[in-house]
Amino acid sequence: MRRIDGHSSMGLVMLVAGVIAGGCASWSDRGTAASKSPLIPLTQDKTAAAVEFTFVPVTLPRITESESESVTESNSANELSLRESSNGEQTLAQRLQSMWQWVDETCIDPGLRSRLAENGLRIGRVTDQQRFESRLAEMKPIQDQVGTFLAKTSVATETKQGTESIQMQLGRRYELPVRQQTKGNDVAMVRLGGEIRGETVLDPQYLMAVSLVQGRASGELRLRMRPEIQHGALKQTWVGQNTALRIDSKRSVWSLEELEVDLVGGEGDMFVISALESNAGIGSQMFMGSLYDGKNQHTVLLVKLAHVPTSIDPLK
Repeated sequence: MRRIDGHSSMGLVMLVAGVIAGGCASWSDRGTAASKSPLIPLTQDKTAAAVEFTFVPVTLPRITESESESVTESNSANELSLRESSNGEQTLAQRLQSMWQWVDETCIDPGLRSRLAENGLRIGRVTDQQRFESRLAEMKPIQDQVGTFLAKTSVATETKQGTESIQMQLGRRYELPVRQQTKGNDVAMVRLGGEIRGETVLDPQYLMAVSLVQGRASGELRLRMRPEIQHGALKQTWVGQNTALRIDSKRSVWSLEELEVDLVGGEGDMFVISALESNAGIGSQMFMGSLYDGKNQHTVLLVKLAHVPTSIDPLK
């Protein structure tokens, strides 16, 4: 048996201690890295396009005669003056019409714009965001404590509220619900080609099918939005995927291809989608509902191209 002298023994002890110390240090570093809070928000992916969808509720506050006269601005021939009804309160048409003076509706093809109007929808590109948002802010409802609490729990109104930001990839389909799902039967009616088409739908969910397409110019995107109605019970189907089969559950879909719009713009551009004041058609079914206290609620949808990747940051 080989003899271990005192110097060798001491060296061996120091070697083992060094290995243990090194191992403990390494384990400690890994533990520190793993202990970071999972609640730290992820950084935004700059190579993906970001689109913001903001649902703004609108009410009709009572105004005085002096306020009604002051809304006419002489420095722009295109701006509209508001008129009061006989009881001193603005009508829905007058209140909503005022915000469209800062919106360019010619970005939509005239034929499509006519079809949208027949179905209670109005869409355009905001030309002066600051003044438009200021006017829209004037029409926001003043909620009491009950209304504020219920709004946070999506109970106060049938339509949506708040802002939703989506990082989008080219060609991929996204679904944007525009109101709470309606319980029971509802009658959806659409006017196309001079004819009215109606269908009774069960538990309908009104939404926008959204997809993104590269624009023709650098820094330009085409955002396609199509009204859809999902309804009925879930149906299970077998779907083939990568030489395998999986079960997919879907509801019946009424897709209104004739009302699909292309919103073309660059970073920072904003578009507005709203129901017409006629309170009829698919527009009112998508953007009008009842509040918790029984009052009617009108919702305006703002669509903003928050981030458009540059040519050196290709879209995913």
